[in-house]
Amino acid sequence: MLKAICFETSPQGWKSNKYKCRRCNIAFVWNTPNNPLDIIPYVEKFIKDTEEKIASLNDSDQSLEPTIHGLEAMKANLTKLNLLAEASDLDMKDLEEYEQQMADMVHKFKKHLMIEKIKMGNRICVFQIIILQAHTTLKLAPVFAINNNPLLYEFSALK
Repeated sequence: MLKAICFETSPQGWKSNKYKCRRCNIAFVWNTPNNPLDIIPYVEKFIKDTEEKIASLNDSDQSLEPTIHGLEAMKANLTKLNLLAEASDLDMKDLEEYEQQMADMVHKFKKHLMIEKIKMGNRICVFQIIILQAHTTLKLAPVFAINNNPLLYEFSALK
């Protein structure tokens, strides 16, 4: 029955979804960040606010025990989440370094291929000069490239 209609920015700079109920036509903002990277500061802020509320109550009420246990579980999960976020950051950094190395290798390979192409072009030019010299010394008919391939020539003797 809920429909996401847009997002709003909180004072902390987090973007949160705004929903609208299709039945009763009420719009509200679900006050949690959309970006997974903003979840860690959000949970830290939530834990801090909840601990401050519990400290201000100063009751040794039995009703606060589940909340305290829940906070301890959230802290444990938050440390695991922080470790995973740091590991993924390191993996991303390694991946970016690897991509940079591969880009450098591709650049060097293209440069090498360009040098080889120039060398082959020079060899073809030398080969063409040799053919033209042979053509003039042997008094052959004009040289024609076959299918626009400079390596294939057609010679015909002059009559």
